[in-house]
Amino acid sequence: MAHRDSSFRGAADPSPERERAGRGPVARAPGSEYGRVFVNTHLRRNKLAALALVALALGCGGGCATPKRTFQPAQDPNTLNEIEFVHYLAALPTVSMDEAYQAMLLLADGENSATDFDQRRSILVSRGVVRESWGLGLDDVLDKGTLAYMIVKTCKLSGGVNDALLGSWGLGDRRYALRTAIWHEMMPYGVPYHAVTGGELLAAITTAAEYLEPEGPADM
Repeated sequence: MAHRDSSFRGAADPSPERERAGRGPVARAPGSEYGRVFVNTHLRRNKLAALALVALALGCGGGCATPKRTFQPAQDPNTLNEIEFVHYLAALPTVSMDEAYQAMLLLADGENSATDFDQRRSILVSRGVVRESWGLGLDDVLDKGTLAYMIVKTCKLSGGVNDALLGSWGLGDRRYALRTAIWHEMMPYGVPYHAVTGGELLAAITTAAEYLEPEGPADM
């Protein structure tokens, strides 16, 4: 243990009265200057930490813009059948929300009957799989929190108290959804705002499809 300088104001004060009473040295109270520094730094730091937690719960309070995908794939995914679309996803370094919605409809329905982004979003919003308040466009990049939310809602996974209370109000909904997806082993550990690759999306919907697959008859 490092040696403490006894001149520090928090060091033990060998009070004669206390020593005579057999109770040992008493710690000296910090001086007024140290008390002022504590209030101005420690308490202010706690206040800033509380504000930071609120910002996280609110999803950055609208200040965190969802990034747009900067590259254009060689193929138009709207022209692909289900099998071709799955192979197409596997090679993507990032996934657009349009592609993510197509994947979620394939997971839920086994097909993508919608013809465009607006139809896909409308279907998923009506099912509670997507929140319209997110305001995500077709070229916005899918992140882990958004994917987790869609997986959790599609599979009807139960979350914790924070997910039930704050998540239901839209406060940190995707952050809490990611915790739930990790807990149910639907997704590996990650950060909600990190972009999802096509391979990660395929892994998640494959795991979810296995979860949704009804159990066959028990072996006799």
